[in-house]
Amino acid sequence: MALNLAINRAEINQVFFQNEGFPLVDYFPPWRNDFKDSWAPVPGLNGKTGKEGGWPYPYDPARAKQLLTEAGYPNGFDTELWATPTSAAVLEQAEIVETIKKYWEAIGVRTKLTFFDGSLTVKARQVDSHNWTFFSAPSLDPICVAPSFSWHEGGVGYIEYDEVSTFKKACDASADSQERIRLAHGFGDWWIANAISVPLVWVFNDGYVNPAIVAEYKVNMVHMGPIRYHEYTKAVMK
Repeated sequence: MALNLAINRAEINQVFFQNEGFPLVDYFPPWRNDFKDSWAPVPGLNGKTGKEGGWPYPYDPARAKQLLTEAGYPNGFDTELWATPTSAAVLEQAEIVETIKKYWEAIGVRTKLTFFDGSLTVKARQVDSHNWTFFSAPSLDPICVAPSFSWHEGGVGYIEYDEVSTFKKACDASADSQERIRLAHGFGDWWIANAISVPLVWVFNDGYVNPAIVAEYKVNMVHMGPIRYHEYTKAVMK
């Protein structure tokens, strides 16, 4: 939680994305019908909260330092943050990670940045480490699928948290939509209250279709973006 409170998300949004980013709540984009406004209580742009554009955590470095002291780290601690130096999805990734390092060091968390090329998820599966940046959107997947990025049996991510596996197994075992929403609400409450991750912002891309080539195209926004399921795209045949 201290690491979350140390980050000025509004500043990141303004500096890197000209305030065009949207507050992110991991696994739960605000256009899902199971989104809870209580997950985003901190006013965002124009004072909006909840699914209209609220942040999940406030910027409060003084409280962050207090939490570190209460946890037994009055002088902070050392940590390491992994990231890829470039990203086709977010070109500003390396600069954003450098900014996060500054935020954390301002509260006494001495942060070593480790940059490497290649797949971050592949790298993360190879070692017992959970402190890495992931510039993608797993929360666009169905909620029973999304935790696959971090559940115990997957061998990657938050393996110390049995709650992730417990939720996924219960969700997979039910075909009742209302029960799945109930489970998702419990999972979301637990995830945010315990500050399991450090969410930043949604960054949207523009898409263009040439009507001379494509007659009908529906975006299927799974975690990899609109690059799948083109068997449903209707071409103009001449």
